[in-house]
Formats: sequence, structure tokens, C-alpha cells
Amino acid sequence: AGYYLDFQFCLKHSSCPPSYGVAELGTAYADTKCEKCSKTSFSSTSSSTETCIAHRNCTAQDLVVNVPGDRHHDTLCTPCKKHEDNNIFANTSAVSICDEAMIEFVAYQKIPQRKLKRFIFLLRIQNTRQFRKELQGHGKPEIYEILHSLLLKWKEGIKENVLENMTDILKKAKLKSIEMKVRERFM
Repeated sequence: AGYYLDFQFCLKHSSCPPSYGVAELGTAYADTKCEKCSKTSFSSTSSSTETCIAHRNCTAQDLVVNVPGDRHHDTLCTPCKKHEDNNIFANTSAVSICDEAMIEFVAYQKIPQRKLKRFIFLLRIQNTRQFRKELQGHGKPEIYEILHSLLLKWKEGIKENVLENMTDILKKAKLKSIEMKVRERFM
């Protein structure tokens, strides 16, 4: 990040916040100009030099969209697909890949604060109070990251029947729409 001259003062170039990219780089006499990312691009960090980045094209890589991209994060792709008979791959590595995809999917869902607290409590892992405090006062991108790491920690403790355990927890947390989406996509 550089500086620019403004009424005889040198000021640091502004950083564009997450979901905004640089439209024009700052110069010695002008500040950075930012623009909101389009629906097909994202910026997950604050930067005074980076433009918005186009979302990943899953189908071009023979993958399916797991979580659609938004202005804050890239599209998340997965090789986890249902067969025509509605069963997900049967081998162990495919189950593990699909478990990871399911965790990613759940972490990126919009969950109201009260239900999120209940959901985290139902995961029954150590330091849930710390995670609940961590979630307060954060924006959408940070909440996704914190919840994703929490769910990975939960998965390590489960080891088996991850999908069934997750749908049970979602049901108990009264997150019916997310539970139904998980069942439709991964069961």
C-alpha cells in the first residue's frame, strides 16, 4: 500500500473491504477507487491493490457446485455426486469427500444467531462457549470460517455416520430447511 498527497498531507491509500475490489489503483495524487464485486465475482479480503476475482467454474472441472459463490467467497466445488439410483459413492474415500462437502455446505448456510448458538451447543465439542463468543461481532466471511473449523473439529470426534449425525443435530437445532437440503444433496 502506497501513499497519496491530499492538501499537503500524505495519506495511506484506502483498502477496499471484502466484497469490493480495486477499480483504480491509488496514485501519488489520488486515493484507491473501489467498486462492489459483481454477482459473478468475489473479494474475501481487504486490499488496496486486488480486483474482484471471478467465481470458479465447477462444471469446467467436471465438478458440481457445493456452495454457490457470492461477493464474499468463491464458489465451492465438489466431486461428490449422486448416482442415478440416488446413492452417493460407496467407497470409503468417496464417503470422506462427501462428508467434507456436506460440512462445507452446512458451514456456508445462513443460520439465525439464536439457532446458531443452539446448533453449536448440540455439536457437543469442547470449548463451544469460546466458539459462540468468537462468532459474535464478526461479519459473514469470518462466521463461515469459524463455523467450518468448528464442524471439522466435530467430524474428527464422530468418525462414523457423519451424515446421519449431522442431520440429527440439524433436526434438534430446528434447522429444518438446512436438514432437508443436506438430505436431498448428500443422502
